[in-house]
Amino acid sequence: MDISDEGTKIATFLKLTFLKGKRRKSFFQANPPIKIHVFSFRAVVAKSGDFTSIQTNGNAIAYVWFVWEKGYKGQTVVDWLN
Repeated sequence: MDISDEGTKIATFLKLTFLKGKRRKSFFQANPPIKIHVFSFRAVVAKSGDFTSIQTNGNAIAYVWFVWEKGYKGQTVVDWLN
């Protein structure tokens, strides 16, 4: 965030567990996301987009999109993707 200009939007696709942790709390307090989009299903992801080497019958990991805007200090909105 430090190298971004004011108003720049940044989106990251991360595991839901990125939210937890003592060190992350201070990061989120200083840099609240505008939105967190939670997948209402288990998204299937593959390293380098190679889906031939993975099983697609289920995934035990929850993923989310985090969206930040440099300088935003309001409340974070959480919504769910179908």
